Amino acid sequence: AAPPGGNAADETALASANSSVEMLLQMLQAAETCEEISANELIVELVAQVKSLQPKLETLVQDKLVADPDGVGPLLSSIDELHRVLGLYDGAQAGVLPSNAGGAG
Repeated sequence: AAPPGGNAADETALASANSSVEMLLQMLQAAETCEEISANELIVELVAQVKSLQPKLETLVQDKLVADPDGVGPLLSSIDELHRVLGLYDGAQAGVLPSNAGGAG
């Protein structure tokens, strides 16, 4: 059973977001052309999934700020990484191929 406050569900949402963002990042970096990124159905699906998780993470941050302000760091890091990876995808849509340079991890 989940503890009060939905911590297990929060952890699951966070883990799901982190793994989706990581997989998306790897696929973006592995692509050799922007066209490859646009044509890859799995990448497009992952982008949609990551975007759908974004509001959940932001709600988690707000809840966490109230319940446990010291524990909000990992959530903020996840949201930052989510925004960064979506930015790489948006860049690819605009013709800028993501590189392996820089970034976390």
